[in-house]
Amino acid sequence: MPAESCTVALSRLLALNWGFILLASLGLLVAAQDGMALPWPPMLATLATLALGNMLAALWTRRASNVSPWVLAVALALDCTALGVLLFFSGGANNPLVTLYLLPLVYAALTLPRRQAWWLAVLAVADYTFLMDFFIPLPGSHSDPALAFRLHTVGMWATFCGAAALMVGLIGKMTAELRARDRALRDFREKQLRDEQWVALGTLAASAAHELGTPLSTLAVLIGEWRRAPLDNPDLHEDLDLMHTQVDACKAALNRLASEAGVARAASRQAADAYMAQLLRQWRTLRPDVAVRYQPDPAAAPQLALDAGVTAALLNLLNNAADASPQEVDIHTNWSGEAFCLTIRNRGPGLSPSLLAAAGTPGAPSSKGGMGLGVALAHATFERLGGEVRLRNRAGGGVEATVILPWPKENAS
Repeated sequence: MPAESCTVALSRLLALNWGFILLASLGLLVAAQDGMALPWPPMLATLATLALGNMLAALWTRRASNVSPWVLAVALALDCTALGVLLFFSGGANNPLVTLYLLPLVYAALTLPRRQAWWLAVLAVADYTFLMDFFIPLPGSHSDPALAFRLHTVGMWATFCGAAALMVGLIGKMTAELRARDRALRDFREKQLRDEQWVALGTLAASAAHELGTPLSTLAVLIGEWRRAPLDNPDLHEDLDLMHTQVDACKAALNRLASEAGVARAASRQAADAYMAQLLRQWRTLRPDVAVRYQPDPAAAPQLALDAGVTAALLNLLNNAADASPQEVDIHTNWSGEAFCLTIRNRGPGLSPSLLAAAGTPGAPSSKGGMGLGVALAHATFERLGGEVRLRNRAGGGVEATVILPWPKENAS
């Protein structure tokens, strides 16, 4: 068991000991009110010693950086010994409270390695065996069978209450913690699997970028020659100019990929409105056929520094919206709060519930209007930066994608 877990287990054991001391004190108080002539001095001294040891152990636990399993085993052994002393002066194995020995054994089985748990079990069995022959009988238990039966019944009730509290309270809590840990491990494995898929995808993208360099250079040369050649149709000049612009945009994207691969660079500070203007200019160069309505936040634009991957992720979302409805794309920004928010609305056919549920995962199916790999890349980028992408179908048709990206305090002014 890890030292950190043993430290937590010891702290819980000390809390349980305080409960046992309180219940034992109340039991002795009830016995005193009933006039039972118990050997009070040794029993009270045992409870006082257990309380003092509990306080010292609590102080030591606060200062100790870690606790070994043997320390926890010794603490449980001392509890068994204290229980044995109390039972020795109150009927020994004939006292129904002797079954309380099971409680430290259950706790040991849950928190200790098997070696220490078996060591504690041997100690408990030895104590039980000793108390079968060596003990001080309860006063009046031999001469008054009715009193003996009443004490036995009350003792069984107290033992059941203690066992029920331990089972439902402590074991239930530990089980819930184990389930939470299992969920955390499952989420971590899923995230690790997604990261491996993105690494593989990045390798393929780098390979494709390397292979596309030569064809794009060839196209740029051919387009340049055609632009310089005399053409009868003036519309061809516009088409060639557009082709030249698109090829330059592709080459610029490949150059950015080559220059930024494997290099972690700090983003330069830029006003939010200036960043959005630059982003939209770059996107309109790639998609000049799309009608765009942009509504920026009227508040003063803060200075921010966004990760280099944010631009690529936003371009993916914009391209998906343009694929779904090139006739109109609405863009709204909000930077007044603690996060940079960008909302993109299209008027396409929308997404089915299955596509909405699968959006953001590598290899998810794409609809006719996109929302495939681009959305998955956007999800991965913004999740890595502490943000998120929310997708929903609009009431009037189309999809609304909302990007929420909190920025550090030092990046906003």
